[in-house]
Amino acid sequence: MQILFQVHLSIYTASKTHKEKTMTTSIKVIVDCSTGEETILPLTAEEITQMEADALVAAAQQEEAAQAATALAALKDSAKAKLISGQPLTAEEADTLVI
Repeated sequence: MQILFQVHLSIYTASKTHKEKTMTTSIKVIVDCSTGEETILPLTAEEITQMEADALVAAAQQEEAAQAATALAALKDSAKAKLISGQPLTAEEADTLVI
C-alpha cells in the first residue's frame, strides 16, 4: 500500500521589535497539502548556514549575469559603430550580429 502526500516548505525571516531591540528568528513553515496542517519550526544552525551560503551563491550568479549582459551590450555597440563607420569587425563582434 502506498501513501502519497505533498509537503511544501517555505523559509523566511520573521522580526519582532520589543523595547528598542529587534529580535530576528528564522523559521520554516511546513504545510501538509493533504490535510492543510501547518507546522512552524525554527531553522537549525545547519539550515541557517545553508540559507546564507545559498544567498551568497545567488548574489554571485546575479552579478556574473549582469557583467555578462553589460559586456555583450558593449560588444554589440562596438560592432554597430564599426559597421556604420565601415571599419572591419572582430570575429567576436561579428558573432554578436549572427542571428
